[in-house]
Amino acid sequence: MANLNLGYNNHVRFVLKADNNIASFKLDSEPVGWSGDDIGLNRHSDYHGIFFNFTSDLEFYKEAKDYIETAYRVGGINTILRLRKDVKYDHDGDVKWKVKYIAIADWTTMESEDNKVKVKFNSLNLETIIKSHESDEFELERADDINGDDISEIPLNVTGLSGRDILQIGESAVRDQIYLADPAPKPPKLTYLNLGDGAWTIPSKKITFANKRDSTVDSVYMDVIGTIDNIATNMFFVSEVTAGSTSVESLDLTITLDLDFNIQLDDQPAWLFLDRWRWETGASEWTYIDRIVVESFDISAGFISYKINETYYFEDLPYSDGFTLSFDSNSSSMKVQPNKWTIITSSKTYYDETPAVDFIFNHDLIERLLYIMTGRTDAFYSKYFGRTERGYEEDGDGGLVGIISGFLVRGFKKGSEKYKSIKISLKDVFSSNNATFNVGVGIETINLKERVRVEDMRYFYQNQVAIKLPEPVSSLSRIVDGSLFFSGMTFGYDKSGAYEGQMGLDEPNTQTEWVSPIRRSDKKYKKNSKIRSDEVAMEIARRKPQDTFPLEDTKYDDVNWYLDLKRTIGDSYAQKGWADRLQKIPTGIFSPETYHSMWFTPLQMLKRHAWIFKSGMELYFDKYIKYISSQANATLSTLFIGDEDEYTENSDIEVDKLDRARFLPEIVKFKHPVDDELMDWITGTTRIEYQGSFEDVPNYYFQFEFTNENGEAERGYLMNLEPGDLPEFTMQKVNNMIIQ
Repeated sequence: MANLNLGYNNHVRFVLKADNNIASFKLDSEPVGWSGDDIGLNRHSDYHGIFFNFTSDLEFYKEAKDYIETAYRVGGINTILRLRKDVKYDHDGDVKWKVKYIAIADWTTMESEDNKVKVKFNSLNLETIIKSHESDEFELERADDINGDDISEIPLNVTGLSGRDILQIGESAVRDQIYLADPAPKPPKLTYLNLGDGAWTIPSKKITFANKRDSTVDSVYMDVIGTIDNIATNMFFVSEVTAGSTSVESLDLTITLDLDFNIQLDDQPAWLFLDRWRWETGASEWTYIDRIVVESFDISAGFISYKINETYYFEDLPYSDGFTLSFDSNSSSMKVQPNKWTIITSSKTYYDETPAVDFIFNHDLIERLLYIMTGRTDAFYSKYFGRTERGYEEDGDGGLVGIISGFLVRGFKKGSEKYKSIKISLKDVFSSNNATFNVGVGIETINLKERVRVEDMRYFYQNQVAIKLPEPVSSLSRIVDGSLFFSGMTFGYDKSGAYEGQMGLDEPNTQTEWVSPIRRSDKKYKKNSKIRSDEVAMEIARRKPQDTFPLEDTKYDDVNWYLDLKRTIGDSYAQKGWADRLQKIPTGIFSPETYHSMWFTPLQMLKRHAWIFKSGMELYFDKYIKYISSQANATLSTLFIGDEDEYTENSDIEVDKLDRARFLPEIVKFKHPVDDELMDWITGTTRIEYQGSFEDVPNYYFQFEFTNENGEAERGYLMNLEPGDLPEFTMQKVNNMIIQ
């Protein structure tokens, strides 16, 4: 950098320290290749934290060469070799050494010759470890770190799962081809059925399956002698017992008939019946319970057309009951021609609360992954995900967000057969948290120790000035930031919405798309979380508990979900209900009393990200973010505590109603000299009150003020600081209309 005092004198010293060597080594001169403090700062494109970038090729001779080679020979590539620069400074008359910064050797670049060793040094050890292992999936309950050293037991917590009432919808329609066992001819396409006297059903095919009880109709003639074979195959809704499960003791059932058919009767009247049957396990037979007359038909010489649209309700239906829809007549020449034969079943199913399941808090999960990767328990800090039990002054906005796997939802306990620990990668956690909560990731150094910092994205874009560059800038250029113009937005969760045996149309926490007022860009703002929040899928898993299904696998066993929790008596937690988040009960969703995940919906995700994607829309404040489509329920309507407006998930939202952008789609590049004092200022901190306590926030997360080409004061957020004889700054232009 320019204007630096580069002379190696009694005000500056360089020290080598290998972690496999107790002694450190003080160099008697600066390393060859140290033409300046080649340290840069770069804002991560995904995480938004500022990372140091120091990549000098340095040469070492004599004792320094021997020290480096010995460190590598003893410990190999995993050895951490630090090069520390200390600067002497006067603090109120007390002269002390202060660490300027620390660089870490990259052994993969080392070259040795007879009298020298050359090696490149990077800036952050923790960043290197994360890059190496962030995509690796780890079981959280493992007993050792990646170096094989023992680590403490994972801190799991306990909560009850009250469960979710599920609306299951199944739809069937007339089968395209119906083959009669008697008479023998098989028509290629259904025209009409020749039915004799007795009871007859219309064979059907499933358009949409609900639960196991929702069934096709396979037989035409219905033998009313009660055996499982000759009645069950005529049922469109069959006994849960015959389906192989008694997990649901009762349910509420709605049956809707949408029928269009022609019927001919030459000699006797006929009826269309909705019959209810009960399977008697002890007798191994079906027992007739009751009968509803859907329609009565008089004798007719030709085909008569009928249209029926009726709905029937059954409360607390036992799991042993099933239904048939059948014609019954003594006519020997009855004919039926079905044009439309649609049966829709809607059932509300109940399942008792699961009183105690294990989960891990989001904060503790990240801490655990870093513990596994680094062997350190102090490598993570987050006020956003922090809570008072972990020593934070207050609970963060996400402090009581838990994460639970399908195995834990099902009540599996460690040590039981088929049990598996929660498994996830740090990359998936970071990307999921970013998508769901709009949090960023940085690395900070506290008392010479690095730690990962996760906070609300606004933390990394502080709304005040901390740095004022002292001189007018030079070589200024302006670039339209095309990356901040989005013609559409997508928010939601990977793989949510496709439920085995379920319609799931009531589930709002899937994926939703919107379009913006931007028409001249093909860029989309897409944020999908791999950690899910769809309660329908979690409820399906919960209804396969270990106690009842200890050896059965489900497709959700390895899925991880978010939990929105609150404290209860003692050390336990419970799921938040609507009154914990909303001003009034939500509408547009089935069983709102049992819905717990309103804080994780796609619309709430959009609102949390709005101040970023709105950067390119500040000129379109009177336009709308318009809803396009959703994979499932977009009619959920919520009014959150503290909000003035109620929104449905399919709302069109006025741009002006969204949080104001903190920056604009303009990149400003310029050059400005940097000396030791200015660099100390940039890499220094400013004390502010943040999340319940005062702390020192790095200055590079604040706004920079500089004098532009017109001699005017302008502000920007630092994106990049490139070292050199005259360093180059890259700034994201601040939106000056933000209310301070």
